Amino acid sequence: MKIFKTLLFSLISLFLLQSCQSDSLQKFFVDSQNNENFMSVDIPASLLGLTENMDLNEEEMKTLKSVKKINLLMLESSDETKDFFSSQKDRLNAILKKDSFTEILKFRTKGMDVKIFFTGKEDAIDELIIFGYNDETGMGVARVLGKEMNLNDIMTLSNKVDIDTSALPFGDFESLIGI
Repeated sequence: MKIFKTLLFSLISLFLLQSCQSDSLQKFFVDSQNNENFMSVDIPASLLGLTENMDLNEEEMKTLKSVKKINLLMLESSDETKDFFSSQKDRLNAILKKDSFTEILKFRTKGMDVKIFFTGKEDAIDELIIFGYNDETGMGVARVLGKEMNLNDIMTLSNKVDIDTSALPFGDFESLIGI
């Protein structure tokens, strides 16, 4: 009986240890923010140029308030960082293939592959993930964090708002990823 308990305890410990070491999007962001090859920016919704002074209806205001912040990570591709770039792109693709992420859109534009995922329910999204890469220029991933966001409402609001990306701390990130 003692051997059975020891074996059971060992199996449970191994399972818990393995689940703690599992790679996640949050771990990817934390690791990348501490890596000098990445450019990292956390943007609170209040800095997006979306204000209550805009001509928004009640539903659009509710959508605006559902977005809490955006985390951005950018990695430039160069001859010196080619292997690192490839490993990070593969790592991120593996993370996003997990069951907790639902892919909603995948397309290619101007040489860039883009994938959009979400977590939560379709009408109550907790996190919207936009991942794009161009092997020649670089990759970027954005996490739009919020509470009970609605994808259709966010898309409608984004069409109404023109955000000046050049005002972001690391300059014009669109040129980095080839848009």
